[in-house]
Amino acid sequence: MAQKARDFATLLDVQNFKGSDGWVAGFKKRHNLECYVKHGEAASAPLEDLDNMRRDLQNILKEYSPNDIFNVYETGLYWKMEPNRTLSTGPGKLNID
Repeated sequence: MAQKARDFATLLDVQNFKGSDGWVAGFKKRHNLECYVKHGEAASAPLEDLDNMRRDLQNILKEYSPNDIFNVYETGLYWKMEPNRTLSTGPGKLNID
């Protein structure tokens, strides 16, 4: 993780950035981040909304050729392995601002 922070600092042309393990620990503490093990389908759709969600998806997809539509699981062909751990502010929470 510290190496990735150093890589970003280099890309952003940030000078004199150390990105030590202590820096990473402080960053996680400041932003209330912890490591969690993912189990099953995180953020699965509520079953009572499934019919409406399917209709919405069908309306969106009708503008695209079937050759341009991929199942999310198919994208896994391009990755060695999906991580089983993630950083988050809490288990099962998705924090997007």
